[in-house]
Amino acid sequence: MIDQSAFIDPTSTLSPSATIGPLAYVGPGAVVGDSVVIGPGAQILSDSDRPTIIKPWAVIGGGSTVTAGVEIGTYARIGSGVVVAENVPPNMILSAPRPRVLGYGEGSGQPVARRHFSRDSKLDAPTKIGVGAGELWPVPVFSDLRGSLSAIELSTNLPFRPERIFLIYGVPSEEMRGDHAHRRCAQFLVAVHGSVSLILDDGERSVEVRLNRPNLGVYMPPMIWGTQYNYSSDAVLMVFASHSYDPSDYIRSYDQFKAILASQETTR
Repeated sequence: MIDQSAFIDPTSTLSPSATIGPLAYVGPGAVVGDSVVIGPGAQILSDSDRPTIIKPWAVIGGGSTVTAGVEIGTYARIGSGVVVAENVPPNMILSAPRPRVLGYGEGSGQPVARRHFSRDSKLDAPTKIGVGAGELWPVPVFSDLRGSLSAIELSTNLPFRPERIFLIYGVPSEEMRGDHAHRRCAQFLVAVHGSVSLILDDGERSVEVRLNRPNLGVYMPPMIWGTQYNYSSDAVLMVFASHSYDPSDYIRSYDQFKAILASQETTR
């Protein structure tokens, strides 16, 4: 059943048993499986209602539900029987029973570069990771029989002097954090306990970094799209920010992020 207000691109593949609700959009090349429900409970009340969007080449597995107002990113893959209640970034792979992030696939819209795992990284100096000006940074560690001390001098051990420091912890393993870019704010991220995966994307290349020790950090400059996922149960991520919190500094739409990058390129 397809609501009359929905738009289905003719190049998409739609199961006859799927239900497409009001204000839904299914983009080119997208695949919607058997008994999928898109936008349940949505009602057209005003022009401000949020549509439910399935971006090009996304795949929605059989029996899944995409709730009203959610956006599924380009090349994302949703497993069978998943209930999706939040936006899904491009290339993300989710599985059931709850939306659990398995990783990121590859697609022409957001290619994935080689991965850097911190357990394999022995750094004496900052090292480029191939995404914009992003870098892996060593954090000084001092060890003896009494244990280890990891210290950061704000004026010498970071690529900027931070104005804000915050901690992220207690994140369920199936959840993701970040999923945005900053216009001006740079960040430096360190897993002070446990482990977490980071995706850094400059609009052309993406790299995954697995942070799992407190003597290695990631420098993420402005205009890098960042996502964190696969938190261990004991993970504590410390983030140093170059600017104080400013809601207007956030870019929360990947399409807007790409458009800003394109406009910056044309003005150079």
